[in-house]
Amino acid sequence: MPPPFPISNVRYLGLSSEGPLAAYVKAGRMGPSRVPRGLDSDCIRYWMRTHVNGSLPPVSYSRCRQVLAYYELGDLTSHFVRLLNPKAEKSRDHLRNVEIVELAGAVGGEAEVRLAGQFFQRVLVAHPQAVTNAEQLLPAAIALAPVMDLRPLAARLAAAQPEDEAAAEKRDEQLETALPEAQEEIALRNRIAGRLPELAAEYLEHGESLETDTPVWAGRRLRKMALQGEAGHAAVLTTLGRVLEQTGDEATFQRAARAVLYMKGKLSFAQIGRLERIPFDGDDFLWDEDSRPK
Repeated sequence: MPPPFPISNVRYLGLSSEGPLAAYVKAGRMGPSRVPRGLDSDCIRYWMRTHVNGSLPPVSYSRCRQVLAYYELGDLTSHFVRLLNPKAEKSRDHLRNVEIVELAGAVGGEAEVRLAGQFFQRVLVAHPQAVTNAEQLLPAAIALAPVMDLRPLAARLAAAQPEDEAAAEKRDEQLETALPEAQEEIALRNRIAGRLPELAAEYLEHGESLETDTPVWAGRRLRKMALQGEAGHAAVLTTLGRVLEQTGDEATFQRAARAVLYMKGKLSFAQIGRLERIPFDGDDFLWDEDSRPK
């Protein structure tokens, strides 16, 4: 049985996907935040395997992760895992490893997540740059939630000898605030991973999490549930439908309505009219420009 909806309607046929994909991956931190829609998944696989090696800047691997997450191309995880460098010395190389580990945690299978978790503890936490790059390590730890134990990183930070007062303040803030918040996020994700109402709340940004990546994580979970068959598809649409009926918040209504349309659900005429009166705001994860009501 075919899936009830496509992840994205292909609009860049064949190798024509290379242009927008390369532009997105190589744009750096100042580039667009939204993964280009309409790309051909096979072209993404070809381009990643051909052009992504161990020499790109760390931010490019972050952008690769976002592409793989949107298009659900976890089969590419093994390509990236092979790029991990356990002998990395420079901070830039350490950060590249951090980004690849986060990618594996986000889109990899169980075995790849376990491997990435081991690399995190054995290599990344033990690295001389671990204290300096602790802020970047925490999102990777959260992505590895099912296998993550933050105690080794906490011990590493506690044992560090800051070079100056500013470094000491940063280390203390990480120990007292950032690490506990990351631990709470890990516990939250492990607790609600299969709970539809909580996932919908997180996707609609009305849940417990304060992490900016959590709506995408929750959106992917909702999408996977909806793609598992008629029952899962109906359950997700029913949950979002309740939100549409009950919310008075326009941003929440817009986000939920777009998710329903993306998943090939139906809106009433009144709901379509309400949606069309709301100015576009934000780049919703569960949205393809071809998802608008026909």
